[in-house]
Parts: sequence; structure tokens; C-alpha cells
Amino acid sequence: SILLYVELAMVGASDSASWTNYSEITFARDTSGVEWDDIDSEADGDPLNDIGGTPESDEDDHVADDGMDTDQDGITDEDDHDPLYVPVYDLALQKRINNAFPGPYRYGDTIT
Repeated sequence: SILLYVELAMVGASDSASWTNYSEITFARDTSGVEWDDIDSEADGDPLNDIGGTPESDEDDHVADDGMDTDQDGITDEDDHDPLYVPVYDLALQKRINNAFPGPYRYGDTIT
């Protein structure tokens, strides 16, 4: 396995597709220069010819197929084009002071 680092960058769009990163395996070669075949995909540079790989679905990271449902589990994925979905949450914190406990307040006071 190879560890990939992903760096998040600010984007103008707020849709979930803006937070999905796709990678494509174009070829695999060992340290002696010998090219290897991948058992669950056909490596190439075309991200549009790969079945499956829908982010956050059963197809995502499914490695038992090679673009056809070879294991007959109903899931099809060619795994040389794979997504990484980074969930983004919008948190908001709102503070309100209970009017039944009016100030003045001092530093360190507990305020309801």
C-alpha cells in the first residue's frame, strides 16, 4: 500500500463535489522497472472509462472486481480511478444570556 497525503484548499463552490478528490492509477512499476498488472483494474490515464467508484457508496474501495461483477455480489468497481471524499461540516455556535440574570458581569463570572 502507498500512503497519499491530501491537502485541503479553499474553494469558491460549496457543493460536495468540491470536497471530492479523484486519483487515477496510470501504471504500476516495481523498483527494477518491471510493469505490474493490477488484479482489480486496467491502469490507464482516462478517468472516464472506469465503472464504479461512487464516493461513500458500496463501490468505493471495493477491490474484488475488475470492472465486471466477477464475485457476483452486485457491486461493480474498476479500482484504478478512486475518490476520496472529505466530509465538511458547518458548525455554528450561538450564545445568549438569560434575561432573568441581568448584569453587570465581572471577569470569571458564570453567566446563564
